[in-house]
Amino acid sequence: MGRRQSLTTRLGNKVSRWLFGAFKRIRRRMARRTEAGDKTVLLILGCQRSGTTLMQNILQRDMRSKVYGEFSKLSNQDRENRIRLNPLDSVRKTIETDRPGLIVLKPLVESQNAGKLLEAFDNAKAVWMYRDYRDTAVSSINEFGRNVGLNDLKCIIDNLDGNWRNEGVGTELRAIVSANYSPTMAPHDAAGLFWFVRNSWFFELNLETSDRVMLCRYENLVTDPAAAVKRLYDFIGRQFPGEKILPSIYQDSTGQGRHLTFSEDIERLCSDLLGRLDLAGDKLTTKPEN
Repeated sequence: MGRRQSLTTRLGNKVSRWLFGAFKRIRRRMARRTEAGDKTVLLILGCQRSGTTLMQNILQRDMRSKVYGEFSKLSNQDRENRIRLNPLDSVRKTIETDRPGLIVLKPLVESQNAGKLLEAFDNAKAVWMYRDYRDTAVSSINEFGRNVGLNDLKCIIDNLDGNWRNEGVGTELRAIVSANYSPTMAPHDAAGLFWFVRNSWFFELNLETSDRVMLCRYENLVTDPAAAVKRLYDFIGRQFPGEKILPSIYQDSTGQGRHLTFSEDIERLCSDLLGRLDLAGDKLTTKPEN
């Protein structure tokens, strides 16, 4: 009975999303096209399994937005995985034809190119989602399997050309991966080390100094979604549509990795980086306006 109810709930949610999407598309066709200079392009960046899809889904519920997920016509030239962005000139031309004033992109595998993306689009800003490395490791393994971290790191170890995981990885970061990687390392250690790689880009690209980038911690989004999302709308300079865009959010997704014991070196790397992200987030939040 419980399973039947669960399936019924999922089906109901799917139908509701379809109906909302259809209504939104009709509204969008009827709306006047927003001029390019009045549009806001918001990039959702960060590490996989850090709340990026939750943020995308929230912004999708804004009737005034157009949202492009990881797999969209903006990445249809990637014949292998359909996940890498098309050439930026092509992406820009597509966005220019959109009617809404808020254009949301989630080019997650392009987070290492955040600086280039911000420069490529007028009025572009980014929200960098991050999450406790322990919970991210658990979520990654549950979603993609025990070897996900090892497979991700192997692309860096092998210096795999053209792979987004290895793209742009510098000497220092590569040395850290090499020093801590082992084919027999624990799955959660591997997932944690890859979390370290992806979130290190925030500082590698000096994004903490940019007034066009905001940090959002997953745990804050889950525990107080209204405050976190309103802060995001304030950041991009658009009116918060209200709590009607917030879905049901379950807080039991936090703390799932608290039982994990990482190797000493990887625990230190991840713990230190999480602290730096929290500190940078506090500074960006309290930064005085010009």
